[in-house]
Amino acid sequence: MNQQMQCAKCKTRVCTVDEEGKRNSGEAPEWCPMKTKAEVIKSAIDELTEEDIAIARAAAATESEAYIREPWGLRPYHTRILEIINFAKKMNYKKIGIACCFSCVWEARIIANMFINRGFEALVRLCKGFQVQNTKFLGLKDEETLVPGGFQPMCNPIAQVDTLTDSDCDLVVSFGECTGHDALAGRYCSVPFTLLGVKDRVLAHNPVVALTMPWNRYYKKLMRDTPLDVQYVKGHYRPR
Repeated sequence: MNQQMQCAKCKTRVCTVDEEGKRNSGEAPEWCPMKTKAEVIKSAIDELTEEDIAIARAAAATESEAYIREPWGLRPYHTRILEIINFAKKMNYKKIGIACCFSCVWEARIIANMFINRGFEALVRLCKGFQVQNTKFLGLKDEETLVPGGFQPMCNPIAQVDTLTDSDCDLVVSFGECTGHDALAGRYCSVPFTLLGVKDRVLAHNPVVALTMPWNRYYKKLMRDTPLDVQYVKGHYRPR
């Protein structure tokens, strides 16, 4: 594996602190970005606007308030949705937009109600905002569509965020959008954008389970030296 900026393999982690808030001692690896990308890091700091600094300040305070300080250490207290609510209040946001997959509309209703009950306006936009056939617009083969031979409207995440920002939303929250669609939504969103939950059809939209549960069969699949070989059979992709 390329050793350039492989922070996950760093043993010293001099960029962080210990449980008592003291900076870690030691020498950073030669490939550490604090050494090899110092100018890039400085430029990133210099580019911060007043709004960026306000967001960073609210984010840091939100992180601090997400824990209860017990005698034995920090205990997590806030869930992700509570953190988003807390952050939005610190930023004095009034209207929150929810960019949601059409298959997660039931959850979107609950999320919207949670925001409304905390004093925000909430708008929901589903992904298939207009009827454009996938195969015609994107040039997909029939076997690359969810229902071969059927009509499948194209997801339009850019229109999702555009209609939300055009409706004066201060913050856009992405929930359950497909991989890649969320990338487009975040790329083209003109207001602050955050994730509440990502699409994972197998693991109840909790992909981290496959990383943290060694007994989980999907964890074992992910750790294979070679990927599974699949074939297209009767409208479905299956392992060979």
